Amino acid sequence: MGQILFANFLEDKRVYQLARLFWLRHVKNIAEEKGLAFHAYLNTESEFDGNPLFNAYFPSINKAIRIIQVDPAEASADIDLKAWLDNIAIGKNDKNKTTELVIDTVLSEGSKFPGKQLITQWIEGTITSDQDIENLISNIG
Repeated sequence: MGQILFANFLEDKRVYQLARLFWLRHVKNIAEEKGLAFHAYLNTESEFDGNPLFNAYFPSINKAIRIIQVDPAEASADIDLKAWLDNIAIGKNDKNKTTELVIDTVLSEGSKFPGKQLITQWIEGTITSDQDIENLISNIG
């Protein structure tokens, strides 16, 4: 697993914000590179439980990302990272479903690269199924 990053994020709001910024910077860099706009679709500004720690919706490609950061005390694997695709409705009147990449992780030196790769490949369109996610995680991890 390696060193846990932002280990006390659940106890310290400043560290929580740093963990949120970790993911925001990566998503922002990819979005700028691809010329995509994004915004949060879940109101999490007053919640500090890690679910979600970060979320982003890309209207032009109708994709979303939700990152659940788990308490390091609950770590269960060498690289504690799970991910899956979900279909969600964004907005009250959204009849069209949005596909959401959900990443559930204890953020560590071992899980940060696979997590970033999942996001990058999701936005680029390389990942289109849960099998693609499993393949990426097993090939990197």
